[in-house]
Amino acid sequence: MDEVHERADGGLNMGILLRVDDKLCHGQVTYLWIKKMKIDRLMIADDRLVADNFSQVILKLSKPAGVEQEILTVRAAIKRLAEEHRDENLLVLVGSIENAWQIAAACPGIRRVSIGAVRQHRGSRACSPHIYLDDEELEWCKNMIQSGIQLECRYGYDDPLIDLSPFLG
Repeated sequence: MDEVHERADGGLNMGILLRVDDKLCHGQVTYLWIKKMKIDRLMIADDRLVADNFSQVILKLSKPAGVEQEILTVRAAIKRLAEEHRDENLLVLVGSIENAWQIAAACPGIRRVSIGAVRQHRGSRACSPHIYLDDEELEWCKNMIQSGIQLECRYGYDDPLIDLSPFLG
């Protein structure tokens, strides 16, 4: 997260982290990323999930106690991120590189995107054991970098960073 400053409650405010994980909120995110980064609020931006009440219940049950969570469409997440300026650590989870690009392009406060897991799909190639990207997704990654957004690729919080530059041409 970009700017680190002291919050009113004495904790550190690291800002907003946008993370791509096609599994959205699972153990790696719930137990490592949220806890190690001292996340106050989790925003899940996924158009399909908004219409899936069963999955919403499961995700709400999987979040750590004390962490606020909201599930929004990508468009609603962009609007909320543009309006809000809370003094908190916010993790925004999206299921695709496309959604990350849409949000990052529309929200100047997002300066860092973490790519954690994108499963193998048609036309994709392995960039790491957990990240498979196709040409269009790689183009969105290039766009983010050219826009001054830092891309960090790693599945686990303590995993080494993966360099995407060999795949970006």
